[in-house]
Amino acid sequence: LAANAGNLLERMPALQSSINYGELPNSAGMQQLLLAKQLKSLETVLQRLQASLFGLEEVVKGQERGVMDAWAALGQGLTLAASAKPVLSAGVTPGQMVEAVED
Repeated sequence: LAANAGNLLERMPALQSSINYGELPNSAGMQQLLLAKQLKSLETVLQRLQASLFGLEEVVKGQERGVMDAWAALGQGLTLAASAKPVLSAGVTPGQMVEAVED
């Protein structure tokens, strides 16, 4: 989708130049029509891109909830480092984490 948006944006200067419409009948009207269609296409692509990003954000939030639930199931506290990445509490092994998720 991002590539599509980029392609649409790259076409805009050529579509805005009246030189490219030369001898076409009603070239001004044709130019406006083509620009309007390209802008509508760009708007659609950007809306789809925004929807995709929103969907990805929801997936990330779900994964974060899963991590917090796993930590709660282990009965261990979860602390966050300055980088906001989970830090294992002392004594928690990967095996315990797997068991908690499987339960």
